[in-house]
Amino acid sequence: MGDGAGAPRLLRGSTCGGRTIIALHPGSKDTFKRWPAAKHFRTIITMDDAKKKPQPEGLQRILGERDPASALYLGDNIDDALAAKDAGVPFVAIIARGEHGYRQRAARFRELGALALLPRATDLNRWLK
Repeated sequence: MGDGAGAPRLLRGSTCGGRTIIALHPGSKDTFKRWPAAKHFRTIITMDDAKKKPQPEGLQRILGERDPASALYLGDNIDDALAAKDAGVPFVAIIARGEHGYRQRAARFRELGALALLPRATDLNRWLK
């Protein structure tokens, strides 16, 4: 999800449709602690804890015994969508028109079952309404 600068604004005051919102951070636990949005997450899984995406292990560990359909995974790359699909977690792609390779990536996100293509993570609250 980029640098995550919009995540605190996205998560603050949002019910997120009653879903568990999942964002896998690409860094280690040390770098995650410095991420502004870290305090908004109950369960933290980083590359130190699970196999790298597109393996679904990180998603599965976050979910535990919860129903994957009760979660929503936001991601900005194809490996995110592949991990979500393999874990059975609904996926929303973050991709802005005009990004390099937009048409090809958007088509691939749709093929992998993305529920929506949003230009920014902060658009999630409007999409959930």
